[in-house]
Amino acid sequence: MTNAYYEIVSHEGDEWDEFLKTICLIDIFKDLLPLFKDKTALGQCIKYIAMAYSFHSDRVVIGMEWLANKRVIFDYAEMDEMYFEDIVLLKNDIVVKTIKRWLDFQDNEVFSTLMMMNDLIIEFRIAANSSVKKGAQREIDYKIKKECALSVIELLQKKRDLEQQLIQNTPKLKQAYKEIVKMNESVAGIGMEFYLKQKQAANGNN
Repeated sequence: MTNAYYEIVSHEGDEWDEFLKTICLIDIFKDLLPLFKDKTALGQCIKYIAMAYSFHSDRVVIGMEWLANKRVIFDYAEMDEMYFEDIVLLKNDIVVKTIKRWLDFQDNEVFSTLMMMNDLIIEFRIAANSSVKKGAQREIDYKIKKECALSVIELLQKKRDLEQQLIQNTPKLKQAYKEIVKMNESVAGIGMEFYLKQKQAANGNN
């Protein structure tokens, strides 16, 4: 999977159909092809999904609020703002389906669950801060808004637990994590792949 991720993010050119067939990933991203008439936008979307939903991505940042993290990745992919809601806020069902396929392809249950949890937190936060209406008078339903806010608190704790589980279940990540803690005292806001890179750099200097 590591090679597949780097193949995608390093690809240059607009012939994504043939490229995805060559690296045997066409079944994952095929539904995006007719969605984007602009091949540049298609490539940007594919790279965004790879960078935002890959265990090996150094763009996924532990400790960073997920919507802010996705915004950074979206901007890095140089996508037009018109696609923000469809892709970042997951308003497009085809994008959602493609992300699920990509996560399933990686076969990392803890990471996939963490990503799903991150997106669910965003949905509850948006609901908690929106004008949820009820009844004929269309009054704001504060009960539902409160339930959404409490759900965010609960999900945030589960998210932290999953992040630690991910680190503990990945031997190289776990060891690198320990060493980075010693070096930096705090690892909040550091990408997961960063730990491994720092470990490799340290070994190279020995």
